[in-house]
Amino acid sequence: MVRRAAWILLALVTFATPSLPQSNSAEIAFWQSVESTKDATELEAYLEAYPNGSFAALARIRIEKLKAGSAAYGDGQSPRTTDAAADTPMGGHRGKNNPAVTECDRLAAHPLDLLRVAEGVWLEQILADKAMAACREAVSAHPGTPRFDYQLGRAMHAGQQEADAVTAYRRAAFAGYPMAMTDLGVMYANGTGIAKSDADAVRWYHEAIAADEPHAMFLLGNRYAAGRGVERDDKEALRLLRMAVDKSQDIDAIHALGWVYQASQGVPADPPRAARYIMDALRRGNQFTVQQMTERADIWSKPFRQELQRLLQADGVYFGKIDGVFGPATTSAIQALVARGLPRRIDRQPDAPKPAEVSRKPEAGQDRFQPDNALSELEALETLE
Repeated sequence: MVRRAAWILLALVTFATPSLPQSNSAEIAFWQSVESTKDATELEAYLEAYPNGSFAALARIRIEKLKAGSAAYGDGQSPRTTDAAADTPMGGHRGKNNPAVTECDRLAAHPLDLLRVAEGVWLEQILADKAMAACREAVSAHPGTPRFDYQLGRAMHAGQQEADAVTAYRRAAFAGYPMAMTDLGVMYANGTGIAKSDADAVRWYHEAIAADEPHAMFLLGNRYAAGRGVERDDKEALRLLRMAVDKSQDIDAIHALGWVYQASQGVPADPPRAARYIMDALRRGNQFTVQQMTERADIWSKPFRQELQRLLQADGVYFGKIDGVFGPATTSAIQALVARGLPRRIDRQPDAPKPAEVSRKPEAGQDRFQPDNALSELEALETLE
């Protein structure tokens, strides 16, 4: 009852928030053609055509950053230029001002950060005091390194120093660190440590997407699917969710695509494809997917539930009837699949997701709202992790 009341309150706040001004199709097409550019003149051309456009403020921010160049890095490199850098196993880069693994990385790196240099820990698992001390030391020893500013922000957030976390995220975001842009957007989205602003959340998600950050693609795709802070656009939602999966196998995006295909949201209903996505999310230990399938399966269609039972049966973990009823036998099968994890090799249909570089294991104590209607299903995932 408390959870339901909290969700109703959240829904009232969400749908009372005004949407961004509607953009016409020509402006959107123009913006999409230049949003990832590294040439400031192309962004200036957008501003000349649409000086008061929906993306004008974002374009000005990007122009300022591009013209400032790599001053924040102090080594002649832009955030994504690595000619003199050696790639690390985790996908980060080491230059003069981007050092190798430190205690700050071990204690506060984000598992979804493609530039991390350590394995990463989820927000609720961060040892806040130790991480803050380690990251303050790293920031002091390596000034101008946005990776450490970002990870200090995560440590502060874990320690409930939310306003300070926003300051650290902002410093890293303006220095060009993609994951900081995403998390700053989430802080705006939830009003955590800063005044709630859907417009600023969307703006920072766009900025992160321009820097090829996949989780921002997932988060903005969610917003287009639900029409929160943007005009609802199922095609754009699908495009962004697919991009997130293609670029990094974002496990929340995999779950979201499963929902989209079973709910016929912008695409024809396709229960077999939806079930393949959800199987993949379960194999990767997506706790939200586990909760949905074991506690809230009733909001998913019966054809989808039957298809998932068939896949569980084919995987050798389910031995009951293919009836779409998720009772103890189906729940046990799901738990067995999650415990098994990703197989070394998975035979997949051509459109099914591929194995992820990062898998999330089930996390004790993690709790998210369970929405009560289809449109709001994806909104529960806009949280920092």
